[in-house]
Amino acid sequence: MGHSWCLSPKSWSIRDFHRDSTLTGAIYDVIIDLRPMSPTITQHVSVVLTTENRRMLYIPERFAQGFQTRKNESEIFYQMPAFYDPQCAKEVRWNDSAFGIQWLVDERLISDRDQSYPDLILTRRKPNMQSGHRMGVAQYD
Repeated sequence: MGHSWCLSPKSWSIRDFHRDSTLTGAIYDVIIDLRPMSPTITQHVSVVLTTENRRMLYIPERFAQGFQTRKNESEIFYQMPAFYDPQCAKEVRWNDSAFGIQWLVDERLISDRDQSYPDLILTRRKPNMQSGHRMGVAQYD
């Protein structure tokens, strides 16, 4: 199992999408459903994780996760089912209009790398006649 540790020295930093819990400080954590056949694809859920509330967030496979720090010196720990492989990574941009995420404050510190990700492109297929569901397929530019 892979894991990572992140220290965000400034509040209101936004990082790209991972899985995590807060060790110190506070974060606004957002997860996005990117499962291709899901009826809730591109929908998101958010939660505030703090040292005080001691909450953790489980993010299923094929979900993306990102966070905005709410306090200086916030430390975040996250685990992944495998070691990180940059060639397998599929990042999504923090402000991609496909998700409609409302971040807590307008003041933001965002790395050039995290700002550079392309928009997620979704293609919709005709309804599956057996299930009646519309299927979405996530593609990257």
